[in-house]
Amino acid sequence: INQLNDFMIKKEGEAVKDLALTLQKEVLIAATVEDGYVRTFEIPETLERFNYSLTVQNSTITVQSKNSLYIVSIPRVIGDASKGTNTINKTGGVIYIN
Repeated sequence: INQLNDFMIKKEGEAVKDLALTLQKEVLIAATVEDGYVRTFEIPETLERFNYSLTVQNSTITVQSKNSLYIVSIPRVIGDASKGTNTINKTGGVIYIN
């Protein structure tokens, strides 16, 4: 049982990390492209059955679940990402989410 529990915690941690890195990549792409960039992307409601929270603030993205926390740095954005459909765009050199 302990091995199964350890496996599930590891799987949860990997899912949290993957989501944080995926969101970081979305913002970094928007930062490097020309003004007028617009992209819609989905953020899942759960991560492989694990509930989690998502926060974008102070040039960081934080993804946290019961047993895991992962924080990545990003360029400054205006707005906040949320579970479900999100739109990221770059206008006037500023990155907006939703």
